[in-house]
Amino acid sequence: MKSLQIIFVLILVIGLNANAQNTLSGKIIDETGQELPGANIVLDDGTGTVTDLFGNFKLNVESSKSLTLSYVGYEKQELSISSLSNPVKITM
Repeated sequence: MKSLQIIFVLILVIGLNANAQNTLSGKIIDETGQELPGANIVLDDGTGTVTDLFGNFKLNVESSKSLTLSYVGYEKQELSISSLSNPVKITM
């Protein structure tokens, strides 16, 4: 019974760790360091999110290879997900 509990805990920890690796989080700022609320982050599979009031975001990037950032008055940026480390700080 004890070994069954240990196996269950190991499977749970491994599953949580694998899920955490598929999430990209960070902050979008401008060149002066000001947070950009409402910036759009769209993955190459079409899913996406919008930054919160403080420029923060969290996004599941499980099968995506790149993301596109856009914000009113700024040029769009396309970034490779493999070049980013968690948490990321992106300047527009």
